[in-house]
Amino acid sequence: MEKDRKNYIAHCLVVPYPAQGHINPMLQFSKRLMQRGVKVTLVTVVSNWKTMSIKNFTSIHVESISDGYDDGGLAAAESLETYINTFWRVGSQTLALLVQKLAESNHPADCVIYDALLPWALDVAKKFGLLGAAFFTQSCTTNNIYFQAYKKLLELPLAHTQYLLPGLPKLAAGDLPSFLNKYGSYPAFFDIAVNQFANIDKADWVLANTFYELEQGVVDWLVKIWPLKAIGPSLPSMYLDRRLKDDKDYGVNMYNPNSEACIKWLDDKPKGSVVYVSFGSMAGIIKAVADEKEIVRRETITHCIKELLETEKGNEIKKNSIKWKNLAKSYVDEGGNSDKNTKEFVDELAQCCAALN
Repeated sequence: MEKDRKNYIAHCLVVPYPAQGHINPMLQFSKRLMQRGVKVTLVTVVSNWKTMSIKNFTSIHVESISDGYDDGGLAAAESLETYINTFWRVGSQTLALLVQKLAESNHPADCVIYDALLPWALDVAKKFGLLGAAFFTQSCTTNNIYFQAYKKLLELPLAHTQYLLPGLPKLAAGDLPSFLNKYGSYPAFFDIAVNQFANIDKADWVLANTFYELEQGVVDWLVKIWPLKAIGPSLPSMYLDRRLKDDKDYGVNMYNPNSEACIKWLDDKPKGSVVYVSFGSMAGIIKAVADEKEIVRRETITHCIKELLETEKGNEIKKNSIKWKNLAKSYVDEGGNSDKNTKEFVDELAQCCAALN
């Protein structure tokens, strides 16, 4: 069926790993693409689709694929390893069915922008002759370290106290990601993090949720081996350049947030009296609670707060926070480096689509 190109220059399927912290930046980048005339379809798993809270989100089409656990997602799986293996198998099958369905419509897909943690999505894209763009939701520094482990240039388990890796300053063993520093502690997550590079050489682009000055050394090194573009930070426009109308939040929540109750509770507390601690969406705290080896104690939190509020080091941290906030704004503002890279990606995407069609 002939493609309808009247209203868009390319159609991208955006496939994030089904966790809030991975959906958010890819969704925000999708809004930037739409601003430049790209049609976007967000692809989520059925279990997420059933629980998602969606607002201010009428312009991005949403499709679902299966992770093999439509009624519960990860929580319904026997183990993380089982979930991952099933998701990799069923996800690739159902993504292929989605691509086939769209191919028979007026709006077939041209490109798959996939979370780099889902390398099988690139295999599906290439199977159907589509373009593929890996998206790093984590920092380039973190991904470079994982890449060194994947290439076995960083030997595991760690045997030294300090490491010098390409594009990075000297790092202590404790500075490395916990999947490496505590090798064997989370084997399933380790496999995901490291094996994301198995087919990355087949990607037409690698998009990184960072900005150049924040990670200059490692970005300079990575662009030598991959077609990498720094397009971040991928945050709601309200916090940055304010060029996207009414873009005050991400627009999608995996759970129904109760923001009003949280704000009301915070308003009742003295200014500067509340510390927010997040264990993250992937924290395995059951064992930590059982043996208390990895619990952050009150004394440690008290020390960190006092250091931040009462010492010169704390003042330096505050100054740096303001510095990087302002730099982040400048990079996504019109004419900034990340803005230029996003435009460059869209221009290249349009050229490739024109050549293929």
